[in-house]
Amino acid sequence: MAHSTRNDLADALRQLLSDRSLDKITVQNIADAANVSRKTFYYHFQDVYDLLEWMLEQHRTNLEPQVSDRNAWRTAVANLLDFCLENRAMIQNLFRSISRDSLDRYTYSILLKSLTDYTRNQATQYSLSEKQYKALLQFTAHGLQGLLLTWIDGGMRVPRDELIETVDTIFSLRS
Repeated sequence: MAHSTRNDLADALRQLLSDRSLDKITVQNIADAANVSRKTFYYHFQDVYDLLEWMLEQHRTNLEPQVSDRNAWRTAVANLLDFCLENRAMIQNLFRSISRDSLDRYTYSILLKSLTDYTRNQATQYSLSEKQYKALLQFTAHGLQGLLLTWIDGGMRVPRDELIETVDTIFSLRS
């Protein structure tokens, strides 16, 4: 039952985010949309941001690629772009919220995990130390996240496959 209520609350938040920013959503709005009391909301979550974090974590787990190989980044990025396109209004309202850090953490965690094997391969190829490998991983994840957030800010107009091919081209460059 608790899992169902959590899902109902997440669905209500997702629905509310489709037409307003997170900053304009209250616990009462969510409770009303989910047909539960505020007390029920607080039984499951501390606040709206706690619910948002839980909701994004559920999606992150579902979006992570099941394969662990050099091209896992491609699968993860394709899944992430598809999720953004399918939830365009929600993502854009989160992006424009004062509390955008949840979206930033969400995208970064997906990208960081998916780029691990790719950057490990690069580290081995160029004989990088563990410290240099971690720096490369963070640099690559933040760069890809920057492209993703710019794409969201631009209204997600660049076709998904074109964005993936652009990233693939960048990853193929050698010094």
